[in-house]
Amino acid sequence: MLPPQVLNSMRKDRAFIHSFLFRLGLAPLLILLEPGTARAMDGFVLPSRNIYCVLYSGDLFCDVIQHRWANWGCEDGGCRGTRFQLRQQGPANAIRSSDSMAGSNWPVLAYGRSIRRGTIQCVSATEGLTCKNDSGGRLHLNRLFYTLR
Repeated sequence: MLPPQVLNSMRKDRAFIHSFLFRLGLAPLLILLEPGTARAMDGFVLPSRNIYCVLYSGDLFCDVIQHRWANWGCEDGGCRGTRFQLRQQGPANAIRSSDSMAGSNWPVLAYGRSIRRGTIQCVSATEGLTCKNDSGGRLHLNRLFYTLR
């Protein structure tokens, strides 16, 4: 077993690499960082270029770049208030994030279109993005407000 200091350093390095690849629009390369797995990752952005999402390991992660609500505070190298997660099962939630997906070169999910991967389905509309999982978890994101269930 590795000492806790080494494990913490490895986690920080991995988080930095993930952040760096997201910012360069190279998030699909994250698949290569997961040895022994064949996980698919799909990213997309709404036409407004204000909501960026990625489906990674079956879970959905979305950033709302410009929003009217205040971030809820920062600690341990990350802030809450811009990134949301919807797991394959269970409710949606806000999570801490120290990076941004803004600028990622992902395909646009046009208004009126949808995408489904596994148990998660997302629909793009001028009113924002609505995603849900098969167990009733749901999120709705737009510039003015968000709802999580």
